[in-house]
Amino acid sequence: MAFEVSKNSLKEIGLHIFLFFAAAFFGWLFSYKTGAVYTSFFGGGGSFIDLTSIGGFPFSYVFFVVLLFAAFGGGRRYVWGILLMLPFIWFEVRFDGFWLERVLFPISLVLLAWSLGEGIRWILKRYAPKLIRG
Repeated sequence: MAFEVSKNSLKEIGLHIFLFFAAAFFGWLFSYKTGAVYTSFFGGGGSFIDLTSIGGFPFSYVFFVVLLFAAFGGGRRYVWGILLMLPFIWFEVRFDGFWLERVLFPISLVLLAWSLGEGIRWILKRYAPKLIRG
């Protein structure tokens, strides 16, 4: 039996590679802006593994959920966006607390993703209206 690679599996592999690098980028950006360095899971240090990509996963989740729902969501896109943001909000409040610099970074990511999504929606509504629902 021969090993076959379909276009869908290549797209899936490419998407996972992109999301890994996006998580690493958001983790690096967060640690650069706030000064928080993720060297271990428990904050004790001593790990030889750089955990900024794991620390950046929630931020990439927030960015892409808000971006995709703002750009391609239907009539209740904000309701679904808020429902999908509840685990992240719980994560931020539970593990980071209400530190000002650590709360402003996700809020700025949400505002950036929302404005980009609305811009994409406006462009698609103008030039490709069949792609937009609601």
